[in-house]
Amino acid sequence: MAVIPIDVQPEEILIQADRRLSFEVVAAFRSPDVNPVPTIRVLEHRSPGHQLVAEFSTPVSLPFDMSRTLKTVELVTFLEPGRIEFELVEPSGILRLLEDRFILDDIDGWTRFRYESRFGIGGWIFGWILGKLVFEAMFKQHMRTHLEDLRETIEARARRSRRYPQPKSDGTGGVSRCTNGSTHSEKFPHNPS
Repeated sequence: MAVIPIDVQPEEILIQADRRLSFEVVAAFRSPDVNPVPTIRVLEHRSPGHQLVAEFSTPVSLPFDMSRTLKTVELVTFLEPGRIEFELVEPSGILRLLEDRFILDDIDGWTRFRYESRFGIGGWIFGWILGKLVFEAMFKQHMRTHLEDLRETIEARARRSRRYPQPKSDGTGGVSRCTNGSTHSEKFPHNPS
């Protein structure tokens, strides 16, 4: 049966770190020698440093205070220093489509980190309804949590970095999250304007 895609509202966050450092931290699992991320297992290096296939083990919160670990196998493309793309290469449970994109922009020495996601549940219109009613909110919450975790990790690394020193705050504390109303000019290719 066909899959009807669901585009999740993008999430953005401003990170007090150089964009190049942010990219390095997020892409650290691409190293053929060391993988600092225990929830990611690299299965194949297709183009060293630029593309790989990896298995992701993602904890997912379900309704009624339940949780489970979702395992997906994804093609990951690194477009340094501004973008990382993820694409599901084999179905995982009822998940038939998953396309995520991390877009990193330099904003006065800080990183604006945008997380875009699109997914599809098998079962045509019935999968779409299930996706909209149950799974879209779960994806959205995962995106927010993941961005907050990444910000903490990246900013901690920036505080210690000599190569990419942490940019100074303007005294206002910066902007922690920028959703709706973003001035980001690049459109997700699946959302025609």
